[in-house]
Amino acid sequence: MAAGRDALTTQQRFLGGDQTAFTQSPDYQWVFDQGRQGVEGSASARGNLFGGGTQAELTRYGQGMASQELNNWWNRLAGVSQTGQNTANSLGNFGQAYGQQAGNNAIGSGNARASSYQQQGQIANQTIGQLAGLWGQYQGGRG
Repeated sequence: MAAGRDALTTQQRFLGGDQTAFTQSPDYQWVFDQGRQGVEGSASARGNLFGGGTQAELTRYGQGMASQELNNWWNRLAGVSQTGQNTANSLGNFGQAYGQQAGNNAIGSGNARASSYQQQGQIANQTIGQLAGLWGQYQGGRG
């Protein structure tokens, strides 16, 4: 849940204009660096490393790569956010099931206790009835 909360917070910050988490992510940095090195290597091989065309090509590459990598980054965050939500839902369901089972157990325990009290009352009632019958027989036999 914590990972999902953190991912959602990162998404919310990004939507608010803070792109730091995206531009500082290791996957973005790696892809960007690899592409930059490729563009610079190609320009260097042509002897045009510091030319205006190289800078324009780096800008085009950076913009295109950022757009593509943003979708990948966002989808990974969305997956983690969804995992957090699913975990929270599962824990809520677990808590509900636990509460229902605990309530059912308490009711069952109360019913068992009530049943034992009822049986004790019936036994006491039968015993008193039998004693009263014996007492009546005794008195009738004396008479």
